[in-house]
Amino acid sequence: MPLYFFDVHDGTHITDKVGVELEDFEAAKLHAMHVAAIQSVNPKMIGSNGGAMVIVIRRPDNTVMASVRMSFNINIEKRET
Repeated sequence: MPLYFFDVHDGTHITDKVGVELEDFEAAKLHAMHVAAIQSVNPKMIGSNGGAMVIVIRRPDNTVMASVRMSFNINIEKRET
């Protein structure tokens, strides 16, 4: 099975040094979306970077295959007094 790496950019840069063997590129895209979904419940997602995250999917030769971008923002219309 092909090996894919999933680097995370969320105000910091985390390079995946292990990778995941997956059936194909479609499975890699689903895995990246799953990683983003798990991170979306992290309270730190609402921070100075506006809650933006990018998961970069790359192959062992460092070829970037795709990226998944997620943003999580809370817009407060009226504050309670």
